[in-house]
Amino acid sequence: MSLSRKEPTMLPRICAQRLLFAMALAIAASVAPAATDSDGLRATVKPIAPDVLAPNPSDPASIELIGKYYDSIRQWGEIVAARVQPVPEHPEASYLGKPRNVEDDVRPTCYAAMILGFLSEYQPPGVDVDQADRQRWRESAVRLLRYLTASHVTGGGACVNGQPWGNQWQSAMWARAAGMGGWFLWDHLDGELQLAVARLVEFEADRFPRQPPRTGLRDNTAAEENAWNAQITSLACHMMPFHPRAKAWEEAAIRYMYNSFSVSADAADNTRGDWGRPVKQWVTTVNAHDDFTVENHGLVHVGYLKNTASQLQETMVHPLMAGREPPAAAMHHIRDVFELLIDCMGWDAGPVYFSGTDWKIYHEQTSEVV
Repeated sequence: MSLSRKEPTMLPRICAQRLLFAMALAIAASVAPAATDSDGLRATVKPIAPDVLAPNPSDPASIELIGKYYDSIRQWGEIVAARVQPVPEHPEASYLGKPRNVEDDVRPTCYAAMILGFLSEYQPPGVDVDQADRQRWRESAVRLLRYLTASHVTGGGACVNGQPWGNQWQSAMWARAAGMGGWFLWDHLDGELQLAVARLVEFEADRFPRQPPRTGLRDNTAAEENAWNAQITSLACHMMPFHPRAKAWEEAAIRYMYNSFSVSADAADNTRGDWGRPVKQWVTTVNAHDDFTVENHGLVHVGYLKNTASQLQETMVHPLMAGREPPAAAMHHIRDVFELLIDCMGWDAGPVYFSGTDWKIYHEQTSEVV
């Protein structure tokens, strides 16, 4: 079979990408950050309790709801698994999308690791999951984690395009998904990969105790950014509760939660919140209007309203998985926002973008289940 006219021009770029990744792996091997655990980082991780991954509810409605939700995740996982691809000449590592170090590529790879890790370890009540499927999902998730940890700034390597990821806008969100995947799979990871996952989570979480939450009311709310930064710090303090900075991560998580749907009235709110402090001591920003609408990309954007609400609710997953009660901050103004979201729903529960949307999508049923 002969090459088309376009194909020869692709060869140098493909060869260059392979060479860059090979060099990145060589650099990572020479630096070998995961070869030792002198600070005992792995010992700070508390594995997920077996009953969390194999719940036994007695309520039929709960069993039915979990089953339906699990089925939707499994369908998503199978689609993702079919699109995972090995790194050229390095079958022990895999990625999703394009081989770059930016949002559209690292984020789906991190979420694929989380979803496939979840599917491999979770046992839904009343459902028999084929062990061959579990093993397939597990192996795929581990390969994704090998790529993600090696190409992160803590891994000493780089993505296939020759650039590392991490310490970026939104990288905390990606790292939280990768960290969840590693936490699900913890007992199936070798010591080197366990340490690499812990270092990735530690690094991204360490950014926020010393960085104040963002504020933004007109045109570009910081609500969803503060919410995803709360996710990584919430994961870190519950995944690694024996870490010397776990308390600082927990405080940062609570602060970022309170400053997601922050409104002007919060500055005078004396209601006792987490750690016995009044709400006004936690809130330093204004990211939502008094009617709880938020703006982004120059629009009153329903999408960012529901995304922020979803991210805040996801922060409750970490303490629940660790056997703790979620902080009150995770529900800060959530009921108010949910009432607004109901007013912005169509008959099928899809969002009505009354100001339009720059996403060019008007029905997003794939994300509404969250």
